[in-house]
Amino acid sequence: WDRLGLDLLPSTRVLDIPVLVLGAERDPFIYQGALEQTARTYGTTAKVFRGMAHAMMIDYDWKKVALQVLQWLEATLPATRSAA
Repeated sequence: WDRLGLDLLPSTRVLDIPVLVLGAERDPFIYQGALEQTARTYGTTAKVFRGMAHAMMIDYDWKKVALQVLQWLEATLPATRSAA
């Protein structure tokens, strides 16, 4: 929507949970400033993957993104133990 030149409201926090903000350096759709503003809105820092484009999950280096998500989940979610 930002690319359409609409006068959108600033980023507003709508969730009260931890948020992971990821972006790609060569993303032609998501403006870098919007990515950073979203991260600031949720009290975090955006992780930008250098050399990647918009579809990070199918990029040649997708495993780097997947590892970042996994590490964030492990660090953020409460540890659970099964009664095995």
